[in-house]
Amino acid sequence: MPARAAQPCPPLPEAPATAGEVVAWVISVAEAYDDCDSRRRLAVEAWPGND
Repeated sequence: MPARAAQPCPPLPEAPATAGEVVAWVISVAEAYDDCDSRRRLAVEAWPGND
């Protein structure tokens, strides 16, 4: 299994205090989700018998 797939996903950032920061927060959460999903996918594909 690739080492990257075995690393736990980092915690999501805290929600912002102001409405003006929400757009940047949503982008950050979306990027974190995408990264974690790609790690999960790597782990599933590396599982024996998952050809």
